Amino acid sequence: MSIVLSHTTAKAVYQAAHSVSAKGIESCNPTAIYESCPTVTLLDAAAEWLTKHDVSLDANDCLEVMVFHRRNARYAMNCQCHVSSKRFSNSRFIELKDGIFIVGVELCALQAATYLSFRELVEYYFELCGAYSLGTDSSTSYTERFALTSTERLKQFFNSITRCDGLALARKAIQCVRDGCRSPMETAFVMMLTLPKSEGGLGIKGIETDYEVQVTTAAKNLTRRKKFFMDAYLKKSRTDIEYNGFLS
Repeated sequence: MSIVLSHTTAKAVYQAAHSVSAKGIESCNPTAIYESCPTVTLLDAAAEWLTKHDVSLDANDCLEVMVFHRRNARYAMNCQCHVSSKRFSNSRFIELKDGIFIVGVELCALQAATYLSFRELVEYYFELCGAYSLGTDSSTSYTERFALTSTERLKQFFNSITRCDGLALARKAIQCVRDGCRSPMETAFVMMLTLPKSEGGLGIKGIETDYEVQVTTAAKNLTRRKKFFMDAYLKKSRTDIEYNGFLS
């Protein structure tokens, strides 16, 4: 028997400081995925794993899990079961420990489009593609970490599937996202530039973030640095817009 963590529970795992996404990803046993069934024993084991790995859920939150047959759905006070009529590649799942699996980052991102608003979704995608994590609590602090995915990987995944809940919103949201933001403040700054005007942004499409510029031989006597990174670079007009007023 097995269990597949999904939706907000998976989101909380990926927002934890020591994310499971650091694990090497290998294709999972398809039978374990598609015949998953959240028994009481497996739910308890999953909750224990989350606690052990400092994944915090709100007191009122239940574990969200995914099954692929309605006959395997279980409804209990501590479990919200999502029945998926669509089967994804077994490479889209990660095994946490024996019998406990989680949806991969890209699939988790797609699921987020079913419960987050458009702006919240864009912000979340920035976080997944950036070098920080907001965590799951209500504090304004954040934790530095490596990017969990990229805009290219998300676009490829969203474009590889059809007829799926949240897909249209996910495809729209990823168009506003850029790779490499290093803080939630930087994300807010870039969102202001990339969001459509209907969403309160400036609707600028040709922006590259964390854009690397090498110091030329002619300018090497002006700085000890060999390269600079631009916060928001408009390549067409060769314009840099800095979040904090200085090239980092």
